[in-house]
Amino acid sequence: LNGELHIVGGWNHCKHLTWNDAQRCFVEHPMEEGPQNQSIQYHGLVALQTTHQLLLFGGNEGSQWNAEINSMWICNRNRQAVEGDADDSPVPVQYCWKRLLCDMIRPMFGFGFILTDDEQYLLTFGGRTQQGLTNDIFVLNLSSWQWRYLGKTPKKAMFHAVLNRKTQYVHLFEMNSVLHWKLSLHSLLTSKHRNYASSSSSSSDSAIATPVAAAVAQTNTTSGGNGSSSLVRDNWMACATTPSTPYFAMAQLALNHKHQQEHHQHHHRKKNNDEDDRKQFMLQQQDMIRTLQSELQLTKRQLLQIQSEHIQVLEENVTLKSENESLRNNIQRALEKVMIRTPTATKLIRRLQKSETFMLLSDEDFITDQETNDDEEDDNITETETEHYDHSQHTRTP
Repeated sequence: LNGELHIVGGWNHCKHLTWNDAQRCFVEHPMEEGPQNQSIQYHGLVALQTTHQLLLFGGNEGSQWNAEINSMWICNRNRQAVEGDADDSPVPVQYCWKRLLCDMIRPMFGFGFILTDDEQYLLTFGGRTQQGLTNDIFVLNLSSWQWRYLGKTPKKAMFHAVLNRKTQYVHLFEMNSVLHWKLSLHSLLTSKHRNYASSSSSSSDSAIATPVAAAVAQTNTTSGGNGSSSLVRDNWMACATTPSTPYFAMAQLALNHKHQQEHHQHHHRKKNNDEDDRKQFMLQQQDMIRTLQSELQLTKRQLLQIQSEHIQVLEENVTLKSENESLRNNIQRALEKVMIRTPTATKLIRRLQKSETFMLLSDEDFITDQETNDDEEDDNITETETEHYDHSQHTRTP
């Protein structure tokens, strides 16, 4: 606009930037009444040279794919800010944005658009709406701010549109494709279709943006049928996209670059997925190893406990064995002390000799058989004496 480069919006912002050739950098301008979105993209922006204005329309809001916009904004250039004051003091605001009461036919983005040389008509081609891709062509009269339906594009798609000012042909290039069509601007403007008067348009819009008088006469606005729509669509001429044409070379280069990017992204996603799977497998293996280690430690503790219990049992067996040996020794010594020739001791020794507990004692440790017979006779005498003692009423006969 007037020799200045303007950039409005983009993928990740909604700013108004102008190029400062002296400082070799972009300068940001405030947009108090402009789009208040976090970002605006796939929108339309034209420069109205005769009125020193910028016209912004449509687009997509933010990073969401289904966030179409149908609003329109106008930017007036502050002439005093450009020329400066008498003392050359800088003015902070150079451009003033304001929203128009006129809106687009429908919310959409990714449409092709051109501005006629006389800045009287603004044409839009195709694009994406809330219902999907469209192939409708509309024209906006910048004097009356009324929309008019013109016809159809060759297919439903998102386009880039270019007006060849020498031949007055409109060239349509489908986004992300090598397809290319062209049609005379006169054929478009002379198609007979009905007007679309914007419900929100008013005379204030004309006061905000008043273009110069149109050099091209306004076409007939009577209603038309579907036959004219088909005629406009069929009149589009497909341009040959041979390797010798620069359009094909540029489009093919862009398409190859896109395919390379998609292949690289697919390979990168596959690599990331493989890396994630490998990491997940390693984590599972590590968890399994930790589980096995914990079970092994538990088994070791149980084995140590069993081993300690076994040692304790062995120690108890040794203790019992020593106590048993000591008990046998004590009994042996006690028997040796009581081995006297008395009937009572003889019976006790004979009884102990037959016991299993003292089977280890040899016969030599006891009295002989002759002595046992003598002891039995003594026992008989003792029993006789005892009976005699009982019958004599506690008087014993010598």
